[in-house]
Amino acid sequence: MCVSGKALVGLYDSRKEETLANYNPILLQIPPLISHGFTAIDCEKAAILNIPDKLYKHKHTDEYRLSWNSKDIPFKWSDSIKIGG
Repeated sequence: MCVSGKALVGLYDSRKEETLANYNPILLQIPPLISHGFTAIDCEKAAILNIPDKLYKHKHTDEYRLSWNSKDIPFKWSDSIKIGG
């Protein structure tokens, strides 16, 4: 949930090769295996409240990170959004 500012969230399901972006206010639940990222829009900063359903296990992580502009995810952030400050 975005608790401060406004955020654009991008989602990608590599199993279906589908991308999704939503500009409308919603409460978002992201299922396992969905790549996701966000950036602030229409403001300098956005604060996201994340409530995972399992404790993070550093030695046995199920979380993998890619760069925001990875070629592995066919999501194009809008050129009008300033990403990375």
